[in-house]
Amino acid sequence: MIPAAIISLVNERIRELENPAQEMKLLRPLAEDIANRLEDLPLDMQTGKDSKAAETITIFSSLIEKIFRLIFLFKYFKTDIDSIEVPSMNGSGMQNFKDYIGEFSAALKELISASENKDTVLVGDLAEYELAPRLRILSEALGGSTPGVE
Repeated sequence: MIPAAIISLVNERIRELENPAQEMKLLRPLAEDIANRLEDLPLDMQTGKDSKAAETITIFSSLIEKIFRLIFLFKYFKTDIDSIEVPSMNGSGMQNFKDYIGEFSAALKELISASENKDTVLVGDLAEYELAPRLRILSEALGGSTPGVE
């Protein structure tokens, strides 16, 4: 007998392959919820809510892993997502999606480094001021009506 978790995972991957745009649209409420939790992460860590903070990071990691899988599928289906314009994090207007993903990846690497160094202040700052807003922008850009296979 195949465990239900494996069946669920296989069904999720099939949905991603069949319609990555729809799958991304379905992620938008979760992305917003996780962005809110990332903004609360510094307070959670400061007030001893370690299990909630760990859960936030775990769910965020799984969500980002799925989003990056969907980005690959958008490209596989020849969706020109690199030309999508997204708001720049420094407030200087718009930037292309490819550069945005590069900056997002750099912020993720910085979070990993801060976590490895047990720098909870930097982890909290990155979560609240870098990753939460970037996740919202990423979700909006990919979950909108422009990209994907419809």
